[in-house]
Amino acid sequence: MVRNYTETVAENALRDELSHNAEKYRDMCQCSSCQAIILSTALNMLPPFYVSSKRGEVFGEYQDKNPQSHADVSMAIMHGINKLVETDPHSHE
Repeated sequence: MVRNYTETVAENALRDELSHNAEKYRDMCQCSSCQAIILSTALNMLPPFYVSSKRGEVFGEYQDKNPQSHADVSMAIMHGINKLVETDPHSHE
């Protein structure tokens, strides 16, 4: 099965950001639709990294340890959060 490992990295980064800074984001909608906006925005800023095996995932995990890669993902997640806050996060309700 082929999948974009960058999605896994971005999903984990978003979950970490929201949980470690819960107070900061307490007034921000965090429903699945809003999280999808954040992730799609972030993923459009990041290069894809497709894997098709466990070996590829291990290489992806190794790449994720790179400080620059980690900073790029964090910056993309923050950009996605800012985009959500700039729009009406409750327009789907």
